[in-house]
Amino acid sequence: MISPTHKRLRINHILHKVQVQNEGNSVNLPRKTFSGKTLSPTKKPSGNALARSIVFDDALSAISHVLHVRNTKGHFKNSPEIPRVIMLHQLYSIVVNPTSIDKEIVHLCQEGKLRKLKIGDFQDEYGLMLMEDYIKEIEVVKEQLTASLKSIEFLDKFQNMIFTVKCMDVTITRAGLSNYMEASEEDITKLISMGFLTIANAHTFHFCVRNAGSFISNFVKGRREIMRTLKRRKYKELLEKQLEARKILGSDFSVKFHLLDLIGSGRCESIPTTSGELIKLTKKGLDET
Repeated sequence: MISPTHKRLRINHILHKVQVQNEGNSVNLPRKTFSGKTLSPTKKPSGNALARSIVFDDALSAISHVLHVRNTKGHFKNSPEIPRVIMLHQLYSIVVNPTSIDKEIVHLCQEGKLRKLKIGDFQDEYGLMLMEDYIKEIEVVKEQLTASLKSIEFLDKFQNMIFTVKCMDVTITRAGLSNYMEASEEDITKLISMGFLTIANAHTFHFCVRNAGSFISNFVKGRREIMRTLKRRKYKELLEKQLEARKILGSDFSVKFHLLDLIGSGRCESIPTTSGELIKLTKKGLDET
């Protein structure tokens, strides 16, 4: 059994090695320094973003905030192994410029700091994980296989592959798996069964993460529950503080986390009032409920 301290050192070593490899890569990857600065409370995000006092101008700070608010209880009662996933569109609720954030996400993926994933069957909606958290998920499975005296070679090859420049996309072909990690059909089957790949079609796969089903179940149930609550109101709206006072029965995620989803995906809008933020269903939200 690998100790937690040894596991952390192992993960840090892997990340450091990837950073060195990327710096020496012949491909000229865009580089950007992220300040982590929080903008003034008076500056609001553009478009249909959530009109909050907390607004960010860089992706890493926004991701950290979404991860922080997704479970205010500090634990998951119904699904203890939910991976540390957020949805890309949730960031649009708390950033100044969504287009700029999209570009930063690409840079972060190229630098090996983020992993973009296809989570569930949501059309044009993608998951994000810090690469450190994604590696931890792989390491957990490695530890389990090692304890059962099973080979982890295919996971070592998969882990090395995901850091290559050509594997930064959300999808990969069967030929790509063969070329970049020399994957056999058995290796691909194992990666699918463990949740790190899902089938897009006969020749293409999506990158995913183990226990994604737990995330999807909580995410969808909370989304639908809040939307149904709003639809029952005469004007399809409710103050944010009133929503937060209610319990979401079907989700371990916080109301704030679900509101970032609803606002960022355009299913709701946030309207500032003297009584607080007013959350209102949009036409897109009404069409889905």
